[in-house]
Amino acid sequence: MKITPDIIHDQTRICPVCGKEYLQPIGRKEKKYCSTNCRQTDWKRKRRNGTAGSAGDVLICACCGMPFLTYGAKGRKFCSQECYIGYRFRDGSNHEGVENAGESMAAAGSESDADTNAKGEDRDDQNIRWKQIDEGDIRRYIDNPYVLEADDSGVLLSDLFYADAKGLLEIGVDRVLAVFEINPVNFSFLEKRHIKMLIGRGGSGHEPEGMPAEVTDTALRIMWNRMAETDRLVRRRLAEIGENSSEIKPRERRDICLMLKSFPKDPWKIYTKSLVIKIANISRDCYYGYLRNEKRGLCIDERDAIDEKYVRLAFEYKGYKKGVRLVYMLIPTLTGKKIGIDRVRRIMGKYGMDCGVRKANASRQAAAERLEKYRKPDLLKRMFRLHRPNEVRITDVTYLGYGENRQAYDSALMDPVTDVLVAFVVSESNNLELAKETLHMMDSHPCADGGIFHSDQGSLYLSPEFQDEVEKLGLRQSMSKRGNCWDNAPQESFFGHFKDECSYEECKTIDELRKAIEDYAWYYNNERGMWGRKHLTPVKYEEYLLSLSEEEYGEYLEVEEKKYDQGNQILKPVMPLG
Repeated sequence: MKITPDIIHDQTRICPVCGKEYLQPIGRKEKKYCSTNCRQTDWKRKRRNGTAGSAGDVLICACCGMPFLTYGAKGRKFCSQECYIGYRFRDGSNHEGVENAGESMAAAGSESDADTNAKGEDRDDQNIRWKQIDEGDIRRYIDNPYVLEADDSGVLLSDLFYADAKGLLEIGVDRVLAVFEINPVNFSFLEKRHIKMLIGRGGSGHEPEGMPAEVTDTALRIMWNRMAETDRLVRRRLAEIGENSSEIKPRERRDICLMLKSFPKDPWKIYTKSLVIKIANISRDCYYGYLRNEKRGLCIDERDAIDEKYVRLAFEYKGYKKGVRLVYMLIPTLTGKKIGIDRVRRIMGKYGMDCGVRKANASRQAAAERLEKYRKPDLLKRMFRLHRPNEVRITDVTYLGYGENRQAYDSALMDPVTDVLVAFVVSESNNLELAKETLHMMDSHPCADGGIFHSDQGSLYLSPEFQDEVEKLGLRQSMSKRGNCWDNAPQESFFGHFKDECSYEECKTIDELRKAIEDYAWYYNNERGMWGRKHLTPVKYEEYLLSLSEEEYGEYLEVEEKKYDQGNQILKPVMPLG
């Protein structure tokens, strides 16, 4: 029956190439095909069959049920070679009448070839040519457990073949068929492609029935072929690993060692561990090292992820708060693993396991860092009197309680050689301004260039701004040992005498306190004598030392050195030199 595209409904037509329905827009030029691809395919088919310009018969495919055009080829039952193969192997049996359709299959091959050419892929005719199976092959297939049926029209393979051949697919379909003693010549190109697809799937989806109870010579030979081919594949894969061993990264080497460990034990003891790692070019130390250490070859994040499980188990044990040391001690007991305390501390910090127990004081840490950075060495070494007048200045701050629960701060500056009180400043705040004001009051009684400015390690004297002021005056800053009052003994002694002798507590206001301190400073320098310094006042004693000649001052220093040595012998066991 010759046909042209028929209108099924007002706007619906059937494509003469693929048989699919498509819409014909009203008012536009009539479309004969659903797409440009179908139009080109139809034109190529007509040219090849010599029927260009004429339509063929529309038939229904016996496999997929889709309509197709014959274009003069008589006896066709399938739309393509794929449908023919699928129909033959469907349900495990050949369908009657198909094997006799040689002419129809040739036409189907032509149609399939035309489809391939439409995609731009050319194949030789030998790839789709059908070959008759000779009687010798059919007789050999009788004892083959992997062949269900074989006759002059084709060979039907069992699901057991597809299941057992899956591991050998990489050697190619022809070689796989040869391993199972099946002649590859009995299959066309498309059949082999179909077989390759089924091998990749592992069969048609049905459970293989397994080998028959009676083992034939053919089955034994096939089993031997499979073992030999598997042996070659294994050795080739291991050799490839060995050839690339120098380029393998530690993580990949670890995975290879774990893969080799997972191999089942060879009951014939052919593929021993020693042989396997030797072929793979992996040393014994490397192989067993990866097996003993689960973290070897991993990056630091992966190693931390493994240890984090053990650390968290100890950290969350029974819900009590735990610090680094307790977690470190619990890990071996709970997990049997040993992790260093520094690693435990790092992992706890990395994964936010902070319990807050006895956490370090941030202000104390800042103070310690500040102390370490700005602390100065002790240049004076308690040699308070072994200098000339105005070569040394010592200072300190003390607090004064006065009036009704009021408090002020007193900063003093002295010359330890003569005990002259250079500055005596009062303030309601113990801040940097108080220390700087005390320092600048030295202008009225200057210190020699390059002299020593000695103090304790108070926060005022550790200030970089204050240290810059001292450096501008040309002085060398010195500090006593922390918590050691003997290194600044003359200044501490002065505060003791002042608090004992002056009734500053009776002052009601800060102005009254300042007046009381000014009066005592003048009294201390000009009227209060010193028993150990010839009963002279500090000012008079300074005038006395300045009046001595070099020889006399040398004798004075010798006497003071003896006193210094005697004092050190007494204080050294009790309070070592700072």
